[in-house]
Amino acid sequence: MSEESTWRIRRYGFCGMRSKKFDCFIDLDAYDTIAMKIKGDGRCYISTIPLDRYLPTWRANVIEAKLEMNPARIVGMSLPVNAEAVPGAKTGPGDFRLEVDWIKALKTL
Repeated sequence: MSEESTWRIRRYGFCGMRSKKFDCFIDLDAYDTIAMKIKGDGRCYISTIPLDRYLPTWRANVIEAKLEMNPARIVGMSLPVNAEAVPGAKTGPGDFRLEVDWIKALKTL
């Protein structure tokens, strides 16, 4: 690469988190939501993801296949976090910090 090369960043503010591979299945069949408490910019947030909206992904890209998740046979989870297109998000190169306090399965209905 020469110093004259132009770089175009299409994705920014991205962090991918993945659980270790579980020794057995995690049974989430009794729950309908994954919740997590996170801190990134000095403030804490609680985010929820309904399990029926959880999408199959590979390397932070949604897999375009007709797959149905079996909540009774979870073997691992990943949570991509992306600041792209978020109003007021700080963008561009640089360090960032994201802390996950907890991740829980909840029954909300």
